[in-house]
Amino acid sequence: ASRGVYASKMNTAGTWYKQHDPEGYDYNNGCVKIPVDTSKWMSFMGMKKFQICRNDRVQVKLAGGSTVSGIVMKGSRKNEFDIKLDNGSIQKKVADTNIISENYCSYETLSGYRSALNQAYQDAGNILMDRNLQAEMKQLLNGYQREVCSLKAEGKMDAQEGKMPLTFLAFRMLAFAALGIGFIFSASPDSGGVVPNVLWYAHVYLILQWNLMVRTSNVSDANYQHIWWEDDHLKILTPKQKNDQSGVRAYPKSVYANPLDPIICPLLSLGLWVIACTSFRRDENHSRLFEGAFCDDKFGEWLSGVLVTLSPSQMATLALDIKDIGTHSIRKGVASFLSNIPGGASMVAIFLRVGWSLGNVPQRYIFAGEGGDNLVGRLACGLNMSKTTFLVLPPHFKTDFCLD
Repeated sequence: ASRGVYASKMNTAGTWYKQHDPEGYDYNNGCVKIPVDTSKWMSFMGMKKFQICRNDRVQVKLAGGSTVSGIVMKGSRKNEFDIKLDNGSIQKKVADTNIISENYCSYETLSGYRSALNQAYQDAGNILMDRNLQAEMKQLLNGYQREVCSLKAEGKMDAQEGKMPLTFLAFRMLAFAALGIGFIFSASPDSGGVVPNVLWYAHVYLILQWNLMVRTSNVSDANYQHIWWEDDHLKILTPKQKNDQSGVRAYPKSVYANPLDPIICPLLSLGLWVIACTSFRRDENHSRLFEGAFCDDKFGEWLSGVLVTLSPSQMATLALDIKDIGTHSIRKGVASFLSNIPGGASMVAIFLRVGWSLGNVPQRYIFAGEGGDNLVGRLACGLNMSKTTFLVLPPHFKTDFCLD
């Protein structure tokens, strides 16, 4: 996942270099030439202090040199954006270099370009980064860190960086939205709505990410070979995570049914998805749960699209600003939800389920096991541990009807 982020940042740098420093761009390999020129790279990082996000008001530079105002509708992996201008027309695939934004990015976003460049140098082989470049990047980032603090104090930047966690009620409302219940969607993606045929896909994706407590890329890679039944629940294995690339600490997570609340029941959602997608059923050629490329991006686009359709009452349930919500809000939300249940699962069990580090010593001696993860699984699916129904069994056939 980190390499993917670094590659995206270097692609952004490449787009800038092609326009501002063609000699610093390797057209044969489609990337920035390594080593980079210090002054050019610092000019690029200075420009990247400003970010472009969906629903932001920006200025678009036209061919004649004039500028027009508009709202960012959506972006792409190629750092191109669709802009809805104030006159009602839509400019498609506008390069980020032709967009003027006054929205400051977070310190972590800007420092990510330094990390991406370090990775590019490592990939290039025996090429050492110039010490002056290292010193200037450090000076720029230290200064920007202080600038961010000042901007927050002046109210020019949000005090809270990153995506905010979803509440359980907001998660449940999105589950309704993923089934189209109480929501009216446009059939045209360009209008900011949601294409109806992706709704069920979004539902099972949302439910799995909440219950597995993983990054969206891990849900995208879900495989039939990693799903099986054990006793009264499903076991789903995530072979590796961002901070466990070798999969040493990977373990099968317990996923339970919630027959008391079918709208968020992971077994019902997953079962209907498997039955409905007959062409994607498991065989030697189709082992992935979600077929196709960029499944995580498709889910992210659905989430962004559905948020703009919310009514005032639904926004009140959400209790968050649209720009503060992303796919990572789901993972943050379920972890926060479980951590605040009185007498609920232990923090260690939650940390292990999410994949967060416990620290050097505990990481070597404490591993996930039965009991702790089972409790987390029941709580995550929405069962109330203060009621006797917390131990409810999944829908099943009576023994009398079972075939030998």
